[in-house]
Amino acid sequence: SEESKSKIKVAILACLLSRMGKIETYFVAVQIKKFHDQISRTSSLVRTFAEVYDIDSKMLERLISMHSMTDVAWLVENDKPLVEFQRLLPFRTFRPMLAAKWSKKYQFPSVAEAKYDGIRLILHKSGNRIQCFSRRRKNYTYKFPFITNFRDLIPAFSIIIDGEIVGIKFTPTGPRYANVYEMHDAINHNMGNFTFRYVIFDVLYLNGFELVKLPYSKRRQIRHQIAQSIQLAIKQRGLSPGVEIQEVESIDINSKDQLIRAYNHFLDTGCEGAIVKNPKGEYVMGKRSPFWFKLKPKETLDVAISGIIPLQSPSGIRVWGIRYAIKKEMKFINLGMIRGIDQQAGTRLAELLIMNGLLPQQPKLVDLGKEIEHLGRFSGLHEKMGIEVEPQIVITIDSLEIGRASCRERV
Repeated sequence: SEESKSKIKVAILACLLSRMGKIETYFVAVQIKKFHDQISRTSSLVRTFAEVYDIDSKMLERLISMHSMTDVAWLVENDKPLVEFQRLLPFRTFRPMLAAKWSKKYQFPSVAEAKYDGIRLILHKSGNRIQCFSRRRKNYTYKFPFITNFRDLIPAFSIIIDGEIVGIKFTPTGPRYANVYEMHDAINHNMGNFTFRYVIFDVLYLNGFELVKLPYSKRRQIRHQIAQSIQLAIKQRGLSPGVEIQEVESIDINSKDQLIRAYNHFLDTGCEGAIVKNPKGEYVMGKRSPFWFKLKPKETLDVAISGIIPLQSPSGIRVWGIRYAIKKEMKFINLGMIRGIDQQAGTRLAELLIMNGLLPQQPKLVDLGKEIEHLGRFSGLHEKMGIEVEPQIVITIDSLEIGRASCRERV
């Protein structure tokens, strides 16, 4: 089982780390750092590191979100007080909490908030000093110097705000939200047809106190008070800080129907989707948390089947793989191939082909991949041999999976 495999991995790693000296520990730390974005903070490697050095796993996850793994290994090796180094402080950078994929088991009540296609930006302020950092802990103050104009508007001596820079692009058809690539172009090339807006998601630290352990409902109240105070200060002083600043739009939801309405509202206003938050959830730095879920439209593409890879099974013939194409200027262009179609979808496709007479009378195997530029990992000849068919069955591809199939008179 997966649990048994995980225990074996942990045991092997524990044995390995228990025999390591400083050089070996440093090497493993560098490897963890190298794959920092690819591995989970609760992976076997991190759990084993915690067990071998008798560190609380949650503390280790938090340390990794705030420091490089090399630095964490050095702290452990030199018996430094880890509690001091895992404290949240202004200008001690960290990787923010990320939203997990939507779960159908999600519970209500919850809060739906607008999801933007912007640049994550963590704002740190203490006294007269203010800086902003990216989700990867890089100092982005030089990219967004106007952030320093908020220094005298924020009603706190010290604060850490989690938010996002959103771009408003002015076009001949009116203003719209820019995507993240357009924003980077605008920043790098000083384009003048953009207005930037800083949207506040969360408040994590305030005047010497950490807020990450508070339930989100309480942090939301604090966020609202901070945002209102900033807007009032801008209005009273008649200031233009060089960028708009606002609190993220949020809607309380108590049912699936309310969630759908809120989600569609965000899409209608040009947002990328919604973030659904648990009112009782804490803020967990450096990982995808079960307290936040993201809802985005699925990326789909309607294509025509131009070839099939058949498979003889005990229940009859079914389609195991397909070649798909799109129509451009009255001509079909083959784009790619999909293999490993499940039995139910493959059987349904075979039925559609037979019922509509789309198979050649004398089918012969040909190389379906010869006209496709990128075949990916399926490059073996036996995985490309199939039958060419009339491109009249249209399927919807969702992340390279068949979402639906239908036969049309003519594509």
